[in-house]
Amino acid sequence: NVKAYLRRGTAKEMLYFYRDANEGEL
Repeated sequence: NVKAYLRRGTAKEMLYFYRDANEGEL
């Protein structure tokens, strides 16, 4: 289940991934 996987504790990973993506675009 994707939702269960996302609710496990990947919030930090998502945040880091989002930051990396932003820095990459900038």
